[in-house]
Amino acid sequence: MKYWKAVCGVGFLMILISNVWTISGWNEIRGVYDDICYLRQAHLFQRYGLQGLNTDITADSDHYFTGRLQEIGFPTWREPSTFPCHTPMPETNKLVLQYPPGTGFALALFPQGFQVVPLYVLASVMAFGVADRRARLRVQLVGSGARRGVR
Repeated sequence: MKYWKAVCGVGFLMILISNVWTISGWNEIRGVYDDICYLRQAHLFQRYGLQGLNTDITADSDHYFTGRLQEIGFPTWREPSTFPCHTPMPETNKLVLQYPPGTGFALALFPQGFQVVPLYVLASVMAFGVADRRARLRVQLVGSGARRGVR
């Protein structure tokens, strides 16, 4: 039983190390629309605090988002109606981010320019911790059930 715990633990650790190694090579602007949209939301939280919940494109007065679109070669970066991840709200005549604020808020906890890598590493470490803990509990439960059944 202890052998399997050790094997599983080493396996989980190898996966974690592989993930962290891969993630550490990423940069902030990988050309993935989801990334730049979540980074826009993080930028709004860092700039406006809780008012960052207002994701209307008119809040891009410092041109943060259009700059990111330009960096990835988005062809219509000057035309807000074509922006990725933004949904038109006809009732209010606004163009707002389509995502809930959780990931943007979590990214805002890290300094601008160093947000994506630490968030993904933290999420990987947390997933490793949860998986390791659940595996240990499962092994303990199976082990205690086996011992009780033998009696």
